[in-house]
Amino acid sequence: SDATPTRRQHDSRRPRQQVDSEVPSFKVQLNREVTSKASAVEVLDFVQSRGPEFDEVHVVTALHRVAKHADGHSVIRQSGSRSSLAWILARLCKFTSTMNSQHVANTSWAIARLAFTDLPLLESIS
Repeated sequence: SDATPTRRQHDSRRPRQQVDSEVPSFKVQLNREVTSKASAVEVLDFVQSRGPEFDEVHVVTALHRVAKHADGHSVIRQSGSRSSLAWILARLCKFTSTMNSQHVANTSWAIARLAFTDLPLLESIS
């Protein structure tokens, strides 16, 4: 009958599960921390303190966030930020063979936005 909801329809008599009420996995939580940083400096500081916990997604996200923040251009030229940035670039080179197309696109965009000329990374994603 028309009164019985199909699988695709939402049954308003049952409350919807709230995804946000579930505890996010460690990987999701770590990525949310990367994206919550308010500046490129904060992202790079976070990379320095938590980088060893990063997987491919976190490294790509970190570089993307550095490029997206307004202070990204100035930060990458500061000597204090170079070690964190060098670490990100080195890790990205290790991950390029397993990156999905979205990660390659995000990495390429970030490199272009920051006007990077990191030849090993550029060669590895091409």
